[in-house]
Amino acid sequence: MAVAFLSACASGWQGPRPPVAPAPSGPTDVAFISGLPVHSQWSYRGSAFLADAPTPIGRFLAVADRKGRVRFLDPNTGKSKAELKGKGGICRPLVWDSERLYVVSQHAGKTLQCFDLERGKPAWHRKYRQPPEAPIRSGAELWLPVGDTVYALDPRTGTPGRVVLAGPDIWLSPVQWGTGWAALGRYGTVAALEASGRTLWTVELDVSCSERPAAAGDSLCVVTTSGTVFCLAADGEVAWQRTLDSTALFEPTVGPTEICVGASSGNVWMLNRQDGSVQWQRTLGAPLSGRPLLHEDWVAAALRDGRMELLDRTNGVTLDTVAYESILPFAPVWAFGRLFVVDSERKLHALGTAP
Repeated sequence: MAVAFLSACASGWQGPRPPVAPAPSGPTDVAFISGLPVHSQWSYRGSAFLADAPTPIGRFLAVADRKGRVRFLDPNTGKSKAELKGKGGICRPLVWDSERLYVVSQHAGKTLQCFDLERGKPAWHRKYRQPPEAPIRSGAELWLPVGDTVYALDPRTGTPGRVVLAGPDIWLSPVQWGTGWAALGRYGTVAALEASGRTLWTVELDVSCSERPAAAGDSLCVVTTSGTVFCLAADGEVAWQRTLDSTALFEPTVGPTEICVGASSGNVWMLNRQDGSVQWQRTLGAPLSGRPLLHEDWVAAALRDGRMELLDRTNGVTLDTVAYESILPFAPVWAFGRLFVVDSERKLHALGTAP
């Protein structure tokens, strides 16, 4: 199917600097969750297993699969409106800016692929010996973490330029922090970077990490594979730390005054941002599939046993449960006034409360 109409994604993009929070306003005829219980509004079944949770791109919902396809769905109906065909199974979250879509795949010769959103055609590709993390767009550059190095590429051509960060750790994708970036390594090295890429400071936490940190105002929240949360001040000093579990913690979700953290064990905590004190804790009885989703009224958690739990944000009490007959492999997504959940039967479900 032709995808020339995807130019609307580029010309109509008005979100914040991509891809930090690429979720522009959705259509006006969406069904917002205004009460409980929630129910399924539509479902989409892919031709292959889905590679990740969906990504809002312009006025569409993009769904990637293990065969390299990216389908653009109407968020109101779930109908496929366009498709991009890449090479190899997609293995990282989709990243996009106002002109291009960047895909990390398992293809031997095309580990990083770039597509032109306006024309819907491949723009360029690059090969790396090690699988890259998801790239980020910083100013005029595309930053790509590969092993112990973060490279700066030309987003128009993929041509490698300078090295932004080299060692001493295996870097996860940096996250926006203040006017710059924060990079976390898998062995606990934290680096604060200016927007230009200049390193301001590094701190060695000497812990194992597998999830990106989260910015909490002037502070940075780091979680570990052994169940500890660190909160770093703007100068890199540890403001507080709290051990919550003995299993791996997922990427934290930050609210105005709180931090929500989930563990692979099935525990969910709501912490005070200032001192890390526990406001409430819930044990959900099955491993989480990813980080909890923090909404102004509720917290959504997807579980490996097929349940999606909606918890009261103030006390963690269950407000509603939606059960499926298969595993929920990814964290839920909130976009276009709906809650989106992927199951292991190649299905994407849209949940809401309106007919």
